[in-house]
Amino acid sequence: MSDPTPDCPGCQALQVQVTALQAELAELRARLDQNSANSSRPPSSDPPWTPKPNRRQPTGKKRGGQPGHPGHRRACVPLAQVDTRHEYVPIACTHCQALLPVDTPLEDHTWTHQVVELPEVRPQVTEHVRRACRCPACGKRTWAPLPAGVPASGFGPRLHATVALLTGKTHMSRRHARACFAELFRLPLALGTLAKIERRVAAALATPTAAVAAAVQAAPVVYSDETRWREGKQRPWLWVLSTLSCCLFRITDHRDRESFAALFGEAGAARTLVSDRYSAYGHVPEAQHGYCWAHLDRDFLAVAQSADPLAFLGGYCLEEVDRLFAHWRQFRTGQGDRPALATAVAAVQRRLRAWLTWGAEAGGPKMAGFFRNLLAHWESLWVFVTTEGAEPTNNHSERLLRAGVRWRKTSYGTQSAAGRCYTERLLTASGTLALQGRPLFPFLLAACRAAVGDGALPSLIPSPL
Repeated sequence: MSDPTPDCPGCQALQVQVTALQAELAELRARLDQNSANSSRPPSSDPPWTPKPNRRQPTGKKRGGQPGHPGHRRACVPLAQVDTRHEYVPIACTHCQALLPVDTPLEDHTWTHQVVELPEVRPQVTEHVRRACRCPACGKRTWAPLPAGVPASGFGPRLHATVALLTGKTHMSRRHARACFAELFRLPLALGTLAKIERRVAAALATPTAAVAAAVQAAPVVYSDETRWREGKQRPWLWVLSTLSCCLFRITDHRDRESFAALFGEAGAARTLVSDRYSAYGHVPEAQHGYCWAHLDRDFLAVAQSADPLAFLGGYCLEEVDRLFAHWRQFRTGQGDRPALATAVAAVQRRLRAWLTWGAEAGGPKMAGFFRNLLAHWESLWVFVTTEGAEPTNNHSERLLRAGVRWRKTSYGTQSAAGRCYTERLLTASGTLALQGRPLFPFLLAACRAAVGDGALPSLIPSPL
């Protein structure tokens, strides 16, 4: 039997199969090497042994507070907020144990020790008795109506706000919230009751969250991000659109351009979007669409860790990203204005364009396609340099989106349209108030009271100075 020759049809087919398997093996190895530092995977998907992404050189200092740093201790509550006050006078000397005379003068210096304790909380039950009588004219029964401010349900506004705080802010499951009410407040609540309370809270937040949606659609700079959601057997998407003072959460069935456009509104000449390079944002003009450099940093790291012959270009690009963020930090700390920032970034632009052009022309298919895409959308890389209020990253929205991710992981998403509405509005109210430095519970309490006619409806939009 003669040896196979390169011209043998079977050998050629075998070579094609080997080449395909080698390419598949390289792709699988690249996927195994992916983590949150070089891909869009979330940090929670990293195994415990994955090293933290940090290109800074270690300082050699120990963790925690450094020698000489100012100490911090809990501040005392003002005297006006103290409920009970006791003052003590020494009786005997702690050094020689001699008894101290009663008329021994006291020094002005005092040592204040405050003990904070939680009071026992018991449900406050108010009984409203409605009487009835029959009309002398028609003989039919008439019941006395409830006065304004008394809810039609069996639970008051403060209880509604507390349920919303537990399930909507701390992301407790309904079973855990039920246990919390039973143990702390001695109030047994059914799971169905908690669901009804959540629906009433969602209805009370309809107008304030609608105002946030209008404010986001009118904002000059908007940051956007999205993540997977769960609703029964469906896999919808949770979106967040944010400004520096408010944020809007929405759950949509699809992750497409139509879903985003319905939230973002019309892309005007004075509006700028900052996001990643996902295709759903592709209809926004380049001059109004700033790319997130934190995402690009991960993409360049993936290039540097790839098996491409020109993988070293990824390292060159990472150096330019570090220089870019150094210039941005100087700008943020007041060391120069935007023209100075543009001048400093110009050198980064020149070098980065050279590396991208080199990789687009001589790199492997994956690198070349990625670099060509960046060159084709070059203007989107530098929107933050000239646009007032725009930042080079989308970290603002990503941080806000983590609240939705935590909710999804603890509650496994939602089960109905009512649950979707409650999630959207609680995340919107909680995230917006956090951006403004305002507490959530007083706002929820005011909204629930306004729903039963007791007070004015609060607003999520900050008042102009």
